[in-house]
Amino acid sequence: MATAHLIHGYLGVGKTTFARRLERQLPAIRFSQDEWMTRLYGDDPPVERFEDFYRRVYQQVEEIWPRCLELGVDVVLDFGFWNRLGRDATIAKIIALGGEARLYRLSCPEDETWRRLESRNLDLLYIARNTFEVLKARFEPLGDDEERIEMGIRRAVQTDVPPIMEIRHSVRENRLSDPDLVTAADCETFIERSEIWVWEEDGAVQGFAAGDTRDGRIFGLFIAPEYEGRGIGQALLPLACETLRKAGHTTAKLSTVAGTRAERFYRTNGWTVTGKNQKGELVFQRPL
Repeated sequence: MATAHLIHGYLGVGKTTFARRLERQLPAIRFSQDEWMTRLYGDDPPVERFEDFYRRVYQQVEEIWPRCLELGVDVVLDFGFWNRLGRDATIAKIIALGGEARLYRLSCPEDETWRRLESRNLDLLYIARNTFEVLKARFEPLGDDEERIEMGIRRAVQTDVPPIMEIRHSVRENRLSDPDLVTAADCETFIERSEIWVWEEDGAVQGFAAGDTRDGRIFGLFIAPEYEGRGIGQALLPLACETLRKAGHTTAKLSTVAGTRAERFYRTNGWTVTGKNQKGELVFQRPL
């Protein structure tokens, strides 16, 4: 039985990034609305025509993905599924075709979604701030009765302390020489100051990032080993940096062991080495 994976969420929450990940992991054929919109209607369609253009793209794609299911091929439907009527109709169609439907809800803080859109505006479908706000009226969140897999970024709460500590002690790189160097009490304090962000999928915390507002350091960016390589760290780090920026810092700092994947990750993401600390670790910084 083929499966259709339905991706629900507002603009900028990371739907296409997640859809691409699913496409590779399953594998499956991905259908992403924004890519079709850009190719057919340009980078900045007028807000009054956006809904009509979006509908046209949807109708064209609707002729293709059902055939994939009929042929036994999984599909990833990166459509956003903004209204309940459309979601119900798509799921009914999948079932009628003999397939299985899985609905994913992606979420992210609004400040971060807009930051992502501003960055994406440089090379993909342009979304003006006014368009971003106007389109909210057309977005219908999932109902309590809609079965879904929850995914996304949120602020950590105290009940997240056990999984955060488990992740910190399970990582393959930058392991603590003494487990007592970072305690559950330390984690609780960071959460009280609203300085830890977590990535959660279907109720399980898979990674976290923390910015220490006292000195402008990235206190930690760690992903559970079994979830590495999925872009979770890439999604979390900007939130930790934004925490520092809002606290008045103009530069973020962090340290990591040389020759690790972490070093390569930070270099790739624009961090600059400024020296070494007393432990011999590389010290990175980046302007905020």
